[in-house]
Amino acid sequence: MESTETTDPDWLTALRAAALETSQGAVAKALNISKGAVNQLLRGRYMASNSRMEQRVREVLMPQKQCCPHMVGRLVKCEGCPNRKESL
Repeated sequence: MESTETTDPDWLTALRAAALETSQGAVAKALNISKGAVNQLLRGRYMASNSRMEQRVREVLMPQKQCCPHMVGRLVKCEGCPNRKESL
């Protein structure tokens, strides 16, 4: 029997985790979107394109970590590098 189970994209998983950790309202406020939009996204009922929402979630809830040459290839946020120049 084939599995019909689907896996959420990583950005939606991050949205779910943030909503569980805080609240849908807090997540909506952080993303600067409506609580209804967050609820619809979580329920799979958001009717508009998800691309703008995905971009907001990635920017706010999933900040990218980059390889820092000063940290011998460890993945850290720029702020985590002790050799970071303040002008960056």
